[in-house]
Amino acid sequence: MTVDQDPKYASFVGSMYMLVAMVVAVVAFSAVASTAFSPLEKPFVRAFAFFNPKDEKDWFLYERIRRLKIIKITELAANIFSFIVLGVLGSQLVCYYKGNEEDGTNWTWMTSFYWAVQTTTTIGYGDLDQPESLRYFKIFYLLISTALTGSSLGKLGSLKQELADIRKEHAWNRRPVTRRMVDEMQAYVHDDKVDQYEFLVASLIMLGKLSSDDIQPIMEKFRQHAGDKGYIAVEDMVEDEMIGSDDTQVKEEIEEDVIDVEE
Repeated sequence: MTVDQDPKYASFVGSMYMLVAMVVAVVAFSAVASTAFSPLEKPFVRAFAFFNPKDEKDWFLYERIRRLKIIKITELAANIFSFIVLGVLGSQLVCYYKGNEEDGTNWTWMTSFYWAVQTTTTIGYGDLDQPESLRYFKIFYLLISTALTGSSLGKLGSLKQELADIRKEHAWNRRPVTRRMVDEMQAYVHDDKVDQYEFLVASLIMLGKLSSDDIQPIMEKFRQHAGDKGYIAVEDMVEDEMIGSDDTQVKEEIEEDVIDVEE
């Protein structure tokens, strides 16, 4: 289909299809990026650690931010460049055996590079005459290059959030124990003390790993079962299960479990 082709609405249909395809591509990129598919990420992290062996805990904030930026940008460039090279070599190999200079299917190296760039970046102008045998290579090449490009771009898009997480963690590690910190970490009982579980939950919320909306329904369920005691006892739960069960075998198994716990 081309924009100047009959019937009358070919241009409209083509435009609508491109818009829908773009939405589908964004969803696909997001799904691929969530899988964190990147074979070059770990080698880059090891290489950076090799050239900068200092313990990460001793790094300044600007060093950690610079390290993350270098790794993400280098990973993106290496992923795209490596598959462009693969596309150039693969297309040249096919054109060498199946191409024809007369019909323009015997590509030069520059033509193969141009095709590989537009294919890897998912643009695909379709302005090149190519051997029909290249289609078999393109099926493999399009799937893998699109997945890697989507994953790399997705990670690059999450760079801002990762930098924010690093800054939060850095500020949290440098925060001293103060009266305000203790008040913020206490649960619904304010006794001027913070136990390990209150410290854990409060730290996760302050670091942005959890939100208070995530914690609230869990704590409400706990208070519903714990009541005024502030804890959930095994024997209390066993009594409730026995009252609600008509199965004698289940009751016997529960009683045996209680005896084992008491022993």
